Amino acid sequence: MSTGFLIALLVVVVLIAGLLAVKLPVGEGASGLRRRFGPEIAAYTGLTETEVRLGQEALESFTLLSVDAGPVRHEDGRALADTLGEVEPGLDWIVNREALRPLLQAMPEREQKIPYMRFLREMTQRTIAEQFGISQMHVSRLISGTCARLRDQGMAEADGLRKAS
Repeated sequence: MSTGFLIALLVVVVLIAGLLAVKLPVGEGASGLRRRFGPEIAAYTGLTETEVRLGQEALESFTLLSVDAGPVRHEDGRALADTLGEVEPGLDWIVNREALRPLLQAMPEREQKIPYMRFLREMTQRTIAEQFGISQMHVSRLISGTCARLRDQGMAEADGLRKAS
């Protein structure tokens, strides 16, 4: 990296640090003034003080807080980070299904139906074979081939996204 770039980066870091140092006191001051001048705001806007307070709370709801933000506490006294949930176990299944959707839709109808019947409707290969009038062995080959194609296409798409970013 060039020296000029490093100096510019240092200047940006110093500016951001300075802005962050004044952001909190200004925000707290503005919040205090809004509470203090609630009756005046109500008179000026023609709203009730309750409506002004609700509007002020709504404005503050657009302020993002870091989960690592110091003494911020939930209503029941827990730290903000302690109120976060966990990753939904079924989320991976949904992401995978949605990633496969366009790949499956591009396949012939029979190659779309057989994995659906096998994996989502939990039908046996024998039952699927009977419905299509083919052997169970042929169903097994179709499932294996379809899964291999989906895996290859999905991996190729993921590699393309990695290279693009």
